[in-house]
Amino acid sequence: MPATDLDPENVPTRRWSTPLLLAALVASIATSPALAQEREHVFGWIAPPESVDGFTIHLGPTSETYTQQVELDFVPPDPDGVTRAAVILDSSLGYFATVTATNSAGESPHSNELFIGPSVCDPAACDDGDPCTADDCNAAGCTHDTMPDGTLCGAATEICLAGVCQQVECSDGDVCNGEETLGPDGACLPGVAPTCEPATQCADPVCDAVDGCLMLARPDGTSCDDGNPGTISDRCQVGWCVGDPALPDIPDVPEVPEVPEIPEVPDEPEAPEGDELRPLSLDGATQRVEIADSDDWSFAGDFTIELWTKFSNVDGLRPMIGHDEGPGRTNKWIFGLNESGSPRVDFHINSRNGRSSNPISLAFSPSIGVWYHWAITRTG
Repeated sequence: MPATDLDPENVPTRRWSTPLLLAALVASIATSPALAQEREHVFGWIAPPESVDGFTIHLGPTSETYTQQVELDFVPPDPDGVTRAAVILDSSLGYFATVTATNSAGESPHSNELFIGPSVCDPAACDDGDPCTADDCNAAGCTHDTMPDGTLCGAATEICLAGVCQQVECSDGDVCNGEETLGPDGACLPGVAPTCEPATQCADPVCDAVDGCLMLARPDGTSCDDGNPGTISDRCQVGWCVGDPALPDIPDVPEVPEVPEIPEVPDEPEAPEGDELRPLSLDGATQRVEIADSDDWSFAGDFTIELWTKFSNVDGLRPMIGHDEGPGRTNKWIFGLNESGSPRVDFHINSRNGRSSNPISLAFSPSIGVWYHWAITRTG
């Protein structure tokens, strides 16, 4: 076909007959929007009837001023006739948005314009897991303000210091002024001093920084009154008031007639060496002598316990005699030497309800290989 000149005025062109309609803007929450400062928005529009090769979403900070374009390939419409596409936007910004379509004829006119406001920040998404920051959010995103020093955090003995949760030790190691605790403002609060038992005629209450309330025996021989009219010479002995039995008046004994002389009885043969009576020697740790239990060992009334001991060594705890229902918080009483710390002898009492006491606790450091006679008496 020979070449011919074309009249520019009569060259056929394709035009867009129908503008796009930006039908809807649907926002869906993206992962951690307040932290990532991102959000996912789904744009929806109705495409023109002409053939379409692709779409462009135009975004801008002000109306009809579009500084950002999101190019899309052809997106088929959903069954409801609306074409949809998701775009990631900055949560803190607002956008003016339109959509255009493209094909061989060029770009379609802009759709109607919609405004997408900035997202509202979710404070729950701002939690940084730090107990020493106050987490919140505003239009600019998450905020993490440092909590004031002294704010409680974690356990009951932890406070915030310079934005860090730290352990604070309030105890001064002295049980005599009570147990110190951490107050709500982060300051240590004083404890309440324990109430020790009142003084007796033969013992005074004292408080040990580690062991707490103890009874310190007055010097042996201190005058006292055991309240028993049948005793005399009452005096303090290892913290208890004891007396000697008063002897009754003895009536005159009638003269006894002479008794005929009794023939002399021959001496009994000596017992073999192995049958001689000897004291028991125990190692003070694993060896002991046990006897059958009896109500007599409960000592419900007045009583006196007497024993003799001789020590071959004095390290640690050396029980001498006791009544023990078993390990743990059970009824028991134990009298023995306590060489852990300051040497002393203790009369320790324990009950099932967990209460315990040492009614006798005397400073005492025995000599090795020397016999000691012990007598423990309670009256009244």
